[in-house]
Amino acid sequence: MKRALALFTLAAALAHAAAPPVVPWREAASHVGEVVTVEGDVAMARTVADTWVLEFAPGDPRAFRVVVLLALLETSPRQPERLYQGARVHATGRIQRFQGRAEMVLRGAAQLEVVTPGMPATAAGPGAAAAPAQPAAPVTLPPPTLPPKPAPSAAAPCERARERWRAAASEASERLGALGRCLDAVRYHCRAESAALSSALGALDATEREVDTACR
Repeated sequence: MKRALALFTLAAALAHAAAPPVVPWREAASHVGEVVTVEGDVAMARTVADTWVLEFAPGDPRAFRVVVLLALLETSPRQPERLYQGARVHATGRIQRFQGRAEMVLRGAAQLEVVTPGMPATAAGPGAAAAPAQPAAPVTLPPPTLPPKPAPSAAAPCERARERWRAAASEASERLGALGRCLDAVRYHCRAESAALSSALGALDATEREVDTACR
């Protein structure tokens, strides 16, 4: 009962929380540890193992990038470069630093939005001679700095429990924001948002118990 009351008090205190601020990708490194919406033009989109990597400055191994975990998406296109390369996107989540590089790991499709699609190549007008295609100069890209897979050990259940807690916390944060927006709009009908938040807080409580058990 005390835990449920504490969760309800937290939800009430943060119900009017503002949406995450929008920052350009070049300033993302200044917001490590914060939940923000990063805006930028994707210079390169590629598939690496079971992830997508969206690069804003492919030639800079320390530039901010977005990593999308495909295993947690319900559906995903086979060629992300067709959807995201050259597009302006909004990526919402917590910025973290991995091996000296700021990045954002996305676990849900709702966290990535295409603001402006990439421009397709235009066809030549009537009577215009098509310019011969020029071979692209080879570009050597640094390998992605994905976290190494840990060897099976007693710490694996603990890390899995913590991963489930982070996912539940992200879901609760989104539900909390939805309720706050409903209250700010004075719609007089926020029951659905409130119920969704209660469910998300219950899941967060359950994953917290898993962490307590697995990480002793």
